[in-house]
Amino acid sequence: MEGWIPSWFISLNWFLACIPCIAFFHYIILHTNILLRCITTTTSSSSLPSHDKTSHHHHHHHPQHYIIIHHLTKLTALSISITLVLGIALEIYYLNKCPNSLPFRTTTHETATTALGILNDLSVPHWLMFGNLLFALRNRTESIPSSDTDVDVAVLSSDFHPAVFQSLEERLNERNYGIRKAAGRELYQITKRGITLPGPRFDIWVYSEADVRIASSSSSSSQALSLQLMEDTTLTSTSTSTSTLRVVQNLDYTIRDPKLPIDRVFPLRPIRYLNASTSLPNRAETVARMEYGANYMTPVTTRLECAQNVTNGYCFYDVHIKWKGAFLGFVISGVCGLYRILIGRLSGQQRQQSSGKKWDDREV
Repeated sequence: MEGWIPSWFISLNWFLACIPCIAFFHYIILHTNILLRCITTTTSSSSLPSHDKTSHHHHHHHPQHYIIIHHLTKLTALSISITLVLGIALEIYYLNKCPNSLPFRTTTHETATTALGILNDLSVPHWLMFGNLLFALRNRTESIPSSDTDVDVAVLSSDFHPAVFQSLEERLNERNYGIRKAAGRELYQITKRGITLPGPRFDIWVYSEADVRIASSSSSSSQALSLQLMEDTTLTSTSTSTSTLRVVQNLDYTIRDPKLPIDRVFPLRPIRYLNASTSLPNRAETVARMEYGANYMTPVTTRLECAQNVTNGYCFYDVHIKWKGAFLGFVISGVCGLYRILIGRLSGQQRQQSSGKKWDDREV
């Protein structure tokens, strides 16, 4: 990104960013104070006796409510300008596939390769999940897409016992990384020291083994049965036969398919991902289809993901201040230009309405 924008353009945007920014703060403070004074004056005049109100009206050709409307119009134009410019900026970001900053992607890649290497050294079986499972199935194994935010793997709780966790934490500390458990979730997050979440991270989802009961129609053939996982409390029908299915599960609220039959996951399929050894679930395609639908091989980027990247600061993570200044200059320049257009039109309409009102007063 840094190679094709000339330095004079960055300097110009800095200039455009600094001066109007001060003017904007001054404008908002000034007109808010004027508006508050007008409201106070109008409230005070409304408490006057009727003959005082009449004389007050004749002495002022511009009633206070016109001034209030005038300043409300300016504040409305400013709000509309900011909303439209930020919306246009977000749409441009979306059309460019919502990339996160290069330092963010580099840190995510380094965190992932470090964590995968330690898991392999500790002989902890693990497999790719969620978006990273999709990237591997699409043969995107050398690097994660520019819009992605983390790397996700899953492990069994029996393989991730306290002794393993302690060894993992010690080795991470030696490499200037830390690990924390997400509150109320079977999720561990690895980040570089000094990085606060949300930020570049490596997620370890802990799955546990369980037996669940399934109900199937006794009249259907075994090859055509469509088995549905159920809790014990749902098995109330006496017309069905029941059996037990071994699953691995993580009941996190973000997971669409929290219970995976164990034969979908094991035995694991070795794969190279981000130049490190890891694994795919045994029936990776089925796992991906259950989590993301039939079109899981088609990359999809949504505006919501773009907005999350922006609000979480991923697109500006560790970016040089000149790029932040360039973006700020673009936004403020756009807001200034659009505001001038809007205020010209809205003020013109307001003047026409005010002139009509004054003419009607003269007629009376």
